[in-house]
Amino acid sequence: PGIADPAPLILDHALSEKGRTLQHDLFYANLYSSLWYESVGDMTRAKKFMQDAVGTAYADRSGDYMCGLAKVHCNLRNWTT
Repeated sequence: PGIADPAPLILDHALSEKGRTLQHDLFYANLYSSLWYESVGDMTRAKKFMQDAVGTAYADRSGDYMCGLAKVHCNLRNWTT
């Protein structure tokens, strides 16, 4: 059997928390979706989801070190943020 794509499930959860988007959950949903896509060699989707993670309000304002990690990840791959 093929490998199941986790991104739709992860993002659906982040976007459906009682009708409101939790920026923390949206950041992490995109971050981990990106890392999963990278692990299976889909760099196009990996780039898209990492850029989406870095583009969240949470990444911009939280001070969470994982947001910094996501930005470094983009910089090392020459992905614009």
